[in-house]
Amino acid sequence: MLVFAERFPPSMFGLHLGAVSSKNFVQESNQILYEKLREIVKQVINAFAKKCRITVPASVEAFILPDPSPIPVLKEGEIFFKFGKPVVDPITGRDIDVVTGECVVGRHPTKLPTDMQKVTAVDVPELGRYTNVIIFPVLGERSL
Repeated sequence: MLVFAERFPPSMFGLHLGAVSSKNFVQESNQILYEKLREIVKQVINAFAKKCRITVPASVEAFILPDPSPIPVLKEGEIFFKFGKPVVDPITGRDIDVVTGECVVGRHPTKLPTDMQKVTAVDVPELGRYTNVIIFPVLGERSL
């Protein structure tokens, strides 16, 4: 409980601690206190959730663009990503500048299962001038 007391001002936490520790506390008897405690718990959980980040090796973050070609070159389920300068592939140890093959793209923050989708990264020479952005297709039944 002391960890929480450091994060919140006394008006939110410290003043209500005595009432909660009472053996006679019942939600129905003090609805205002119950709502304040509920808000404190919600804020603590959100604070921990924001700090919880999982590092994914061989991953990148980038802005996204729709396919800028006059005649769309990316098919449904394909993306294009080219690094500004070559990077070392952690699996093969070779320099690569264009990502190819199966990969997963996602929105941040991820809240729904549909926020993560499996796609195929392809090398399209017509899009080679675009670097450090992920290009998504404009074709297909559903947007990525």
